[in-house]
Amino acid sequence: MRARKVDSNHGVIAEAFEKLGCLVHHTIGDWDLTVSKYGVIRLVECKRSAKAKSTKRQIELAKQGWPIVRVESVDDVIKLERAMSAGIFPL
Repeated sequence: MRARKVDSNHGVIAEAFEKLGCLVHHTIGDWDLTVSKYGVIRLVECKRSAKAKSTKRQIELAKQGWPIVRVESVDDVIKLERAMSAGIFPL
């Protein structure tokens, strides 16, 4: 199995979730992070920019209903954490 490339903002994004009180598991597989808060779990894919493409597998999983959320910045982390705290699934 080939090693996955980690986006340059991966560490910053993970740290931001942790500072907001989320549990963060660094995942090796179809997404980058598994994030939990108040029992709400999201599968997070870190991307450097809006131009970065999702993999075919990520698109497939999202279509199946897996809660994969794309995060590009700390602002995205804050929005997702707020939504998780409110029990909302952001699209």
